Order: sequence, then structure tokens, then C-alpha cells
Amino acid sequence: MTHDVTALLDKSNSIGVLLGNGWFNHQSKAVWHFDKASWRDRPKFCLDLKVTYEDGSVETIVSNSNWKNSLGALVFNSIYTAEHYNAQLEQNGWNTFGFDDSKWKNSINTYSPIKKHCITSTSPNKARKGNPARKNE
Repeated sequence: MTHDVTALLDKSNSIGVLLGNGWFNHQSKAVWHFDKASWRDRPKFCLDLKVTYEDGSVETIVSNSNWKNSLGALVFNSIYTAEHYNAQLEQNGWNTFGFDDSKWKNSINTYSPIKKHCITSTSPNKARKGNPARKNE
């Protein structure tokens, strides 16, 4: 998946990622036995951020074992049984520049399960206000 992040860049950027289980690591019992599927695995993340500077030079920032990880306030999530969130475990500023991650663990390198990638582009997910709930009478 590709996203143009040019408008988001400044001199104090950071990248924060919150991973959830989704369909890939379904844990709750389901009629199709996804909880026992052979393709289940822990959530993983790979990033190649290609930065093209105004002078034409290019830098690629990649996720690797120098990246840090930690458990957080989202302690459980499932596509069927929602999320369990413990606000006492929040780490304020975890996704901001300058956050002290010295107590976090180094990440483990992971690789894409496919060798050849097809680049696709879509608009990023955005929070928006919905229509207020209406009472049916």
C-alpha cells in the first residue's frame, strides 16, 4: 500500500504503528474455525518509506531491528468481540518525536510473505463525524 505523506513531513517526525489482529490472527471461536487456521500469525509490520528530497536525492527509511516495540493500552482486539482497552497502560506521546523509548524492546526483523509486491495506492483512513443515531419509532 502506498500513501503520499509529503504534506505531513516536517523536522520533528516520528512513525508510530498500532497493530491489531484483524482476520490474520483471529483468536475468538468462529463458525469457520479461523481461530485454528494454519495461516494465523501474530500481527507484523514492514515499512519502506521512500523520501525524495528537493535536491533530487532519495533516502529509504526501512523498519528493522533498530525499531522499538512495546505492549500498550490496547490489550485485546477481535473482529467479532471488539477491543479491550486499559487506559492505565497508556504511554502518553508514544507516537511522537522525542518520546523516551529506552524501556522498549528492539523489534524482530520480519519479511513479507510474498516475493513480488504490486504497489497500490488508496486514500488513508480518516476519522470523521457520522450522522447522529436516530430513534426508530
